Amino acid sequence: PFLFSPLYLKGEAQYYSGGGVDSASVKWLLQSKAEQRTQTFPQWPSYTFGGVQDANADHQEVLQSYTDELGLHRLEVTFEGQTSRPCPVKVHASLDLEDGQEVTDLSFVVHPHPLYVGLRLTSAAIRSADELDALAVEVVIVDA
Repeated sequence: PFLFSPLYLKGEAQYYSGGGVDSASVKWLLQSKAEQRTQTFPQWPSYTFGGVQDANADHQEVLQSYTDELGLHRLEVTFEGQTSRPCPVKVHASLDLEDGQEVTDLSFVVHPHPLYVGLRLTSAAIRSADELDALAVEVVIVDA
């Protein structure tokens, strides 16, 4: 997913004999964690994408609700912010049922934009603007 585009999550509680569990408690925990990391893509191993992660990317949100008469709960999440780097997100969902609790986890990366610009040095160092031809630039389209 990308910033400012919705992501749809679904929790489902079903009886073993069939049919949905109505009014089961659903708890969603969404966490994003700022990381200082760079990213590489298999097709461009010598290019570096990314750098210092934005400090304001740390966030946690807890949402509580109940399943409907079909045993479903749907959640639409839109990621907003000022981050300029990919941000890893973890989702923890739990359904409280009469005979216990069902739990699932999901991890993914929210991309700030569908395009990345990567840089590669073709020599050990660049000392002046005259040597900028030693810098290669590549644009990558992310298929998230």
